[in-house]
Amino acid sequence: SNPRLETISDYCFYNCLNLNPIFTNFINLYLLGDFAFYGCKNIQNLNNFPSSIREIGKGCFMETDISGDFVTPSNLEIIRESAFENLQGISSVTLSEKIALVEKNAFYGCIGIETLTIKCPLNKLAETGGDGSIFVGCDKLKTVNIYNEDIKNQNIIVNNTNNHIPASCFSSDRSTTEPLFPIIGQYIENINIYGVKIIGKRAFYDCINLKNVIFNTYPSNNTYRSNYTQTI
Repeated sequence: SNPRLETISDYCFYNCLNLNPIFTNFINLYLLGDFAFYGCKNIQNLNNFPSSIREIGKGCFMETDISGDFVTPSNLEIIRESAFENLQGISSVTLSEKIALVEKNAFYGCIGIETLTIKCPLNKLAETGGDGSIFVGCDKLKTVNIYNEDIKNQNIIVNNTNNHIPASCFSSDRSTTEPLFPIIGQYIENINIYGVKIIGKRAFYDCINLKNVIFNTYPSNNTYRSNYTQTI
């Protein structure tokens, strides 16, 4: 192996249909370039990629067979446009704590996604301008889990961006502030909120299918327990 490998450049393994790379020992690998693994049908998850990855390029995993419960690498910071477009076998997505930017259409057409778990600061999740939506076409996405990890870890930060849900976050109304998730706001039915302190104005404005909002707090032992739950 080559543990010094840091970058896999644009189109590097484009359309290598039978490739299933194993990069788990490449602890310095931080960048997967644009369309780097496009069409690699044997890639079914990111388990063979190291946690050191910080950026996934545009269209990087389009036309692969990634499916099931999808969790982003723990050190991932940036997901570029259309990185996972049309991967219809993905059933859930977890966005890890360090993600700072997810560009529009990153999960476009991933029609199998039913659950989204957000552990990163909400106000960093989408570009402004255009339609700005990460999950266009994901009309089965019914449940959203929102975590404030800083409270869980007892690492409270003044003005911490992870302790609130920004204004118009899930609103489908674009007449004022550009929402982060205007599309899935139309579909979501259940929201589970953990440790969030502030919900901004119009955050769920016009979420016409929303049925349940459950507020969960962190008990002293830093575990989630149902008896610390409030429902509206």
